[in-house]
Amino acid sequence: MRDHASKTEDLAPLQCAVCNRLFIVKPYRRGKARCCSVRCENKRRRELDWHERFWAKVDKSGHCWVWTAGRLEQGYGAFSICGEPQRAHRVSYEIAFGQIPHELDVCHHCDNPPCVRPDHLYLGTDVDNAADRAERGRAASGARHGTLTHPESVTRGTQQTQAKLNDDAIRTVRRLASAGWSNREIATQFGVSRAAIWRVTRRNGWSHVQDGPTQ
Repeated sequence: MRDHASKTEDLAPLQCAVCNRLFIVKPYRRGKARCCSVRCENKRRRELDWHERFWAKVDKSGHCWVWTAGRLEQGYGAFSICGEPQRAHRVSYEIAFGQIPHELDVCHHCDNPPCVRPDHLYLGTDVDNAADRAERGRAASGARHGTLTHPESVTRGTQQTQAKLNDDAIRTVRRLASAGWSNREIATQFGVSRAAIWRVTRRNGWSHVQDGPTQ
């Protein structure tokens, strides 16, 4: 007993991978132990699970690491952690560099909203972010507006995960409206709100879909 205790006392402490607390384990577990407690080990496994899930949605084949899953209207990737929606580029920054100060934004050097490559990201204030958008032309109007200069960064139509209609349905909605159907009747037909139909018929939404015969 004394020999075993002395050997345990002589072991250098390990550092917990989650809480950074120093701890000592028995010699036969030193090659496997990463955490000081079951609670920390479970937390580490949960983090590994969502880390793997996050990077599985990223295309690293190009200069930018592009988010391939759902995107927000501005083109930023959308990712959920334990039911909490997050912007994918912010998650990537926290994975690489740690917690983001509450008063700062995560900005892109590459001016590509779907990009989540950590070395393309940097911290800045709201003022810095607005100035950066203006300098790169993404806050400009007319032909210099970002939706025209960077059309690939904007999610439209069926690219949006919450979309209930498709391009053919949009054309049908417009044809029915021209034939005299009310927004209520069309909304009932397609199972959407009257406001959604109003946006389609007024071209406040789905404006990229050109009129034509349905297939």
